[in-house]
Amino acid sequence: MSTIQRIAKNSVYQFLSNFAQKIFSLAIVFVLAKKFGVDNFGLYSFAFSFVAIFSIFADLGLSNLLIREASKNNPDASRFLSNALSLKLILSVFSFVVIILAGVIMKMDGFLLLLVALAALSMVLDNIAGLFRGLFFAFEIFKYEFIVSFFYRTVLLALSLAVIFGGFGLVELLLATVLSSLLNLVLSVYFSRKHTIKPVFIINKNEMIGIMKASSSFFLIGFFMSIFANIDIILLQFFWTQTEVGLYSAAVRLVTSLAIVSVTFMNSVFPVATKFFAAKNTSIGTVANKSLYYLMLFILPVAVGTAILSKDIILFFYDKEFTGSILPLILLGFASIFTFGNHVFIVLFNSVHREKNSLIQVSVLTIVNFVLNLFLIPAFSVDGAALSSILSQFISFCVGFYFLSKYVAKIDFLSIYLKPTVASIGMGFF
Repeated sequence: MSTIQRIAKNSVYQFLSNFAQKIFSLAIVFVLAKKFGVDNFGLYSFAFSFVAIFSIFADLGLSNLLIREASKNNPDASRFLSNALSLKLILSVFSFVVIILAGVIMKMDGFLLLLVALAALSMVLDNIAGLFRGLFFAFEIFKYEFIVSFFYRTVLLALSLAVIFGGFGLVELLLATVLSSLLNLVLSVYFSRKHTIKPVFIINKNEMIGIMKASSSFFLIGFFMSIFANIDIILLQFFWTQTEVGLYSAAVRLVTSLAIVSVTFMNSVFPVATKFFAAKNTSIGTVANKSLYYLMLFILPVAVGTAILSKDIILFFYDKEFTGSILPLILLGFASIFTFGNHVFIVLFNSVHREKNSLIQVSVLTIVNFVLNLFLIPAFSVDGAALSSILSQFISFCVGFYFLSKYVAKIDFLSIYLKPTVASIGMGFF
């Protein structure tokens, strides 16, 4: 099977997996927003955003490091997985305790702290499952990723809808999420042990320290990305109320659903690019240019169409209570153009062992976004958060483009962007 065919096959499974995940998640979000209102939706979103900031401490970049090492047919992959599993269990318990302590220090009320605790428990279970599911990527057996994701998300959707239409509240909804995450862990362990490598529990201090050192760049990248993805929600809750959190989260949920395309494609490209680099194959330049081109063919017209139809989109998926989400949706839609490009840069940097370039790019993204949010959110609320996102993504894109062109492969900017941009503008006028 050729490289293009392998990427295409893996992308199909990845697309099906992510499509099921996004559709089921959006169904829960839309029903929750309509049934519970903007304030409860804001509390729900804040709980998961708060937990997500700390979730990287339960992983330390181990999943990405495992995918890269196992993709190279590393004979020590089984021992690496065993040590990584033991390390992740320790880190997961540590992260859960830190999350609860942080909630107490912030003087959260009992109800919100309970929501955060349940979201944290769900995160821990999904994080451990993620280590096993990483093996599906490393061994390029994406059909099992689809199987696990589909059954996990189906159960989550069924339980969530039962809770919402059964007249229960947010606590019961989070309990349904915990049960679904437990199923995710069980299925991930079963299929990975059956079709890849079987870990055992090993606690080797020296090897675990070595793994932590090797994954340090991945950890820092994940840490900055986690801060970037959730700090706007946290600051909106701090400067404003859960109402603004709900309005902004409504727009974010719609736009992040588009990431299914870039995530699907680049997850398939990652192991292939890693193999090219290990074999000193010069085709990685073609991979870089084609990845950018195909993703721009998708996201540019979608961003233009979203801007034109933003009001209709918000009213269709939510209701009049969420009209404050219209402008953020427009701004975040255009920000996704740079988000897609940044995703390509980061994945390719990681595949060719240039994690330092990824780290610089995401640190610039996070710091710029944080500073802009501190000024724009108090002044412009949800619109300021969206404006911060598009400006920081653009600056990060420029940094990533420079590094990729200098250290990995030359990028033909005009051939990638000119035709899709002209066509998208023409579509918009039509």
